[in-house]
Amino acid sequence: MKQNHQIPAGIQVRGARVHNLKHAGVDVPLNQIVAAAGVSGSGKTTLILESLIPGMIAAAGGRKLPKHVRSVEAQGIRQVKRIDAAPISESMSAPLYFRR
Repeated sequence: MKQNHQIPAGIQVRGARVHNLKHAGVDVPLNQIVAAAGVSGSGKTTLILESLIPGMIAAAGGRKLPKHVRSVEAQGIRQVKRIDAAPISESMSAPLYFRR
């Protein structure tokens, strides 16, 4: 009998409340290149570096979410790696690698 393994459509972060984020949520599709864009001070860095990455690491490791993140849905993601982009650019870019 064939098993039905559903591949998640993406990663969901809900209820991020830190700095200038007020109950922010984001859907990140899998198997695509994704960028966060917005005006200066809109919360891009806070959302990615202080909510998405720590939330994903906690979810992948079965640990408690950061207190300012309400929920993270990332079924099938076992590993999260932040890639050091310093040699590429002096910006605050944060390339990530998710592994199922």
